[in-house]
Amino acid sequence: MFKKIEIVLHSGTNEIHFGMDRETVRSILGTPFHTEEASVFEFDDIKIDNPAKDTYFENEFQIHYDANLQVEYLEFHGNEAEHLNVFLDDVNVFKTPVPELIEKVKSAYQTDYDHSNEELPYSFIFKQLDLSFWRQELVDNLGNEFFWTIGIGKKGYY
Repeated sequence: MFKKIEIVLHSGTNEIHFGMDRETVRSILGTPFHTEEASVFEFDDIKIDNPAKDTYFENEFQIHYDANLQVEYLEFHGNEAEHLNVFLDDVNVFKTPVPELIEKVKSAYQTDYDHSNEELPYSFIFKQLDLSFWRQELVDNLGNEFFWTIGIGKKGYY
């Protein structure tokens, strides 16, 4: 049985909200499927901060924490999902074709995605909404065109 997730931009989803501390999240969702502590990836002159992260529902739901271990970013994986149905404004994110979903977001929120994003057409970022979509393939082996992930951040995340 799938759990319905309703995304509320700049707020969170269902019972998990931005600014919650890690212990509160764990008291609501239980023991994470997987957990990572904050770290820094270094290669030559490149340093990339990796936030602390908990995952649930076999990694279909990832919760990223800031330096104070408060929720700052939520990411949902819908490609071949077995546990979650994710909705944004009553639209099933992972069952709505990419062009239709992008137009619905643009129309509903009267904003556009970042056309300077170097990862277009795989990644679409709506900076004003702190909302992102990603797909690994433009069309899968069945000819479908759907996003694989959706991410939302606290206000100002992007």
